[in-house]
Amino acid sequence: MTSVCDRLNGHLLPKTLRRFIWMDKLLSIREKEARERYGRTLEHRCAELKLRSATRSPISGLIENAVVEKFGNTPSMYPFAPDEEMIKESSKSLNVLYVYNGIYEPYLIHWLFPLQLAFKQTPTTAEHPYELFMYLHLLIKNIFPSWLEIFAMAERVMATLQTEDMELFNHLQRSFPRNVTFNPKDFLVELIAREREEALKLYANDRPERLSNFHEEHLTSPVIFFRKWMGEGFVNSLDLPAVLLIWDQLFMQNWNRNVLEGFCIVLLMLLKESIMAANDYLAIRQIFLSGGYHLLTADIQKAWIHLQQGGLISDIPGMNRVRQRQVRELSPRLQDMLVTENFRKILPFGVKDIVLKILSKDISYTTSHPFDPTDLKLTLSVYSGSMKLHSKTSSLRPTLLEQVNKNEAINTNTSSFLLKFNDLYEFESIDLSDYANYTESGVKPFLLIKAFYTDGEKGAHTLGWAKVDAFEQEARSSQLIWKPREFSSLLSFHPGKEPDNTNECTSSISGSGTNDSSIAFTVYDPTKDYRSRKDDHLRIPAWVKHSESNVLPHPTTIQEPFNLYIDALHYIPDCATIVKVSAKILNSGTKSVSEIVAFPSIYSSARNPVFNFCQKLNSEDQKLNVKTYVLFQVTTVNSDSGNLAVIGNCMLRVFNNDGKLNVGGFQLKLSTGVPNQTLQTLAPPDLSNYPVFPCCSLLVRLLPHTQHSEPMASYISGYYFTDDAKPTRSELQIICTFQEDVLFPKSGKDMAEHLMEKEQSRVSENQLKDWYETRLGGHKSSLVHSSLANCSTHNVVRYGQKTGLRVRIKQAFGLKAAGLYTNAFARILKGAQSMQLPELPQRWGGEEKLLTRQHDYKSLQMSPRWIDSSVVLHPYLDVNSVLLVQVFGMAAAYIPHPSNDQRGHVISNDGQEIELQPPLGWTVFPLFDRHYVNSGIHSAPLFQGLPNTEFLQSVSLTSVKSAIKEGLKKNSISIIKSYGSVTVEIWDAHYLDDERPSLPVINDLLAVSNIKKFLATQLKKQGKEMSMLVIGSLDKKKRRKLKINSQEYQQHQHFYEDAMGEKFYDLIEMALLNAGYGPL
Repeated sequence: MTSVCDRLNGHLLPKTLRRFIWMDKLLSIREKEARERYGRTLEHRCAELKLRSATRSPISGLIENAVVEKFGNTPSMYPFAPDEEMIKESSKSLNVLYVYNGIYEPYLIHWLFPLQLAFKQTPTTAEHPYELFMYLHLLIKNIFPSWLEIFAMAERVMATLQTEDMELFNHLQRSFPRNVTFNPKDFLVELIAREREEALKLYANDRPERLSNFHEEHLTSPVIFFRKWMGEGFVNSLDLPAVLLIWDQLFMQNWNRNVLEGFCIVLLMLLKESIMAANDYLAIRQIFLSGGYHLLTADIQKAWIHLQQGGLISDIPGMNRVRQRQVRELSPRLQDMLVTENFRKILPFGVKDIVLKILSKDISYTTSHPFDPTDLKLTLSVYSGSMKLHSKTSSLRPTLLEQVNKNEAINTNTSSFLLKFNDLYEFESIDLSDYANYTESGVKPFLLIKAFYTDGEKGAHTLGWAKVDAFEQEARSSQLIWKPREFSSLLSFHPGKEPDNTNECTSSISGSGTNDSSIAFTVYDPTKDYRSRKDDHLRIPAWVKHSESNVLPHPTTIQEPFNLYIDALHYIPDCATIVKVSAKILNSGTKSVSEIVAFPSIYSSARNPVFNFCQKLNSEDQKLNVKTYVLFQVTTVNSDSGNLAVIGNCMLRVFNNDGKLNVGGFQLKLSTGVPNQTLQTLAPPDLSNYPVFPCCSLLVRLLPHTQHSEPMASYISGYYFTDDAKPTRSELQIICTFQEDVLFPKSGKDMAEHLMEKEQSRVSENQLKDWYETRLGGHKSSLVHSSLANCSTHNVVRYGQKTGLRVRIKQAFGLKAAGLYTNAFARILKGAQSMQLPELPQRWGGEEKLLTRQHDYKSLQMSPRWIDSSVVLHPYLDVNSVLLVQVFGMAAAYIPHPSNDQRGHVISNDGQEIELQPPLGWTVFPLFDRHYVNSGIHSAPLFQGLPNTEFLQSVSLTSVKSAIKEGLKKNSISIIKSYGSVTVEIWDAHYLDDERPSLPVINDLLAVSNIKKFLATQLKKQGKEMSMLVIGSLDKKKRRKLKINSQEYQQHQHFYEDAMGEKFYDLIEMALLNAGYGPL
């Protein structure tokens, strides 16, 4: 429990874990014994007071009025003011407390409120107010500080303020006594006056002269507000999430008094600006009483973590993002420190032109396969101290520039290899404050380059490393940042694995000798032209509605010439590089139709290329068919395969039914295929049967022929007819990502040069345009190449951790689960490359998990189908990261509520405590395909027992299929005898559930054994349905009457699912807690 609390320090607890931890701290004895003791005492007290029920005490009217007033006037409680159940529950619990020991105070309403939320029941039972009373009494008796302690802590807070921020301390001392008026409800003045003398004894006072006088003088001190904050448990001072954050920290740290004092300091410093702007008692009082409610919980959390890690108190005011005025100057203490410790951000940087010279004597590696130096890969990692912040691994094979042999006649006796790595390693900015939990402030970041070799036998083996001093500091406004040094260098490349204390090593400049391994590279700033890139993107909005105000020329007839303009492509996918458009006139009724091929200007945007293409058609004034069409095809060089590929096709009708030219501009969405039929018979409806290629569209115009071509119309003017190209919500998200992507080549020229470098081609700048066109097949139309592959709709946008990926566990097959309520639990297992990367503050990149909750009750118990919405996860991009799925069953009985109009409860089948059954099976799924999400409907075999360490190590280094094959071969894993499997859907989270492209069915993991048996199990239709579990919970009389399609059954199924699902959730969360994992 201690280790779990340490790991969750500073975080809000999830509902189930909160209930568990709070109850663990409250109940130091067995709950059953506590209930019995409290029950006997209450029974005796009710008899003494002649009461029928302890929930109706002699002062019940007073308590109810006070509760209603508190719920209506307290900001954190106000949302629950209309909730009669909450108000009744609070009143009854406080009545029980009064009957039990004669104690009632209004502030106890505030103390009870967080307990109500933590131990909330749905629906509420008659016993619940008694349970809350018990928890409240234990809190008062054993945990919450006494008023004497609270006063002493308030004094300590004031003393800390005087030490740490004399500016604020003096301002309070000067301003607080001005225009003093008191509200007795604020402070319980008599209580303070009566108990202060004893409280001072608890305070190690080293300033007796300052504390010698009390009476009215003391009531003009801010100390009374600190006492009020702590005395009410902050419930009357903050909004609900902040209150729960503080109470979670208090329970996790055993109500350590330093926590209360620390949060007082945090709130005071976050409110500093507002307090400094106030100049009398009334203004400051208003800030102390209501200012905290306007603070962001995330700011309170950040400031608390900062303080816990020994950060400066004077830094905290700057963490308030809702400050009334801008910070004009740093606090005196911060100025004295010269802000030397808090570097907030590492700016974007890149590394390129890497050439590695590695000697055979430094390759301490043996393998049965011949050593291929082009199998070497590089990983570049950014570190702050010993913490790895981000990594990138090469995706392209290096070029072997030179191979020097000791003996030219014997090729195997190699002395050295000289390799050029063709990747651009570009990193986006890194906010170091996101890693405040893991890094030391003021530590200079550095870059670590590692070379490793991978084969199918032993996984990855590190061959050497080099540390690069890549950053320098720069002051910007009141903040220091780290920026790339922009230099080229040659460093020694150290053989073997890097040491644990790499952060203490220094970079070693390589000498000119030839007897050492070395590495050459260039560090650069990839955002030098960021502004111009961003401006370019902003010129192309995602979509503009057609404006009827545009004036179009008079249309010509089917016997007159006209001009076809190919203007631009909008938002080509990440898998595309250079592009061309081919077109063909269809169904014209004539034979003299030339091929149409257009290339964009290489100086236009790479993402949104402009063509400026015009061709005169029907130049011989022939009579064309009214149903003449133009078919367009957009092709590219696929960035992943390097092959020519089709992005998409679209069609446009040339004339209307009256034989008039369809004049104007058109934005045409691309479709992903062309039917296998004669092109001349194609029509636009034929393409509508194919999926739309997301985001990408073609701008074309049809205009009467003029001697000089018309310039391209402005897209933002609304000239083009765009109704058929309006993007979906998912496409808008992808386009937004495209617009923010500053690493995509800026121009067509940049893209061509990037492609040439990748393919190791070289031409002069004068020949670049010719190379561009030749690489795309020249002026020959792509429509004659029917064998060209299509770009995948799942490779439109590369994976980004901010957006994440979506997972939906669809169904399990072949389970031995008769009579069990089953769910699937899944979590991310990191690959080797991301294993050491920390969990981000948003909980990304860590132990992300999901649990199925909703069932299709028409599915079989042996093959349950789940209907939950997808869950978005945010793992690091690592080709060896996988999704581990485990299927669990719960043996429990659902007991309906006697009234049948509300949820019942869950009990065990045998009278013992309900427990999860051993896993019914487990499996793993790969999450990534190169730079993309591994989109598809995946099926994988179910394995027996639990995944062992050997398999988990293997799957973090090699492909899932290879790891499974190896595990089956070694008998370290075994498929369940029924040939069961699990099916999941995985796709990029840019796409919403109802807008994603159709997913391919991928069964390659089933091929590790007899795929026919797996598929046969999936097709089995015989067995008991899940609905039998619902019907089985009813008595025999109702079972006979109830029909599955009736409203009564649907309501009963809803209650069953809700109750069983909540109990299952609790069991899983407890299992995770006991296993040392974080909560769901």
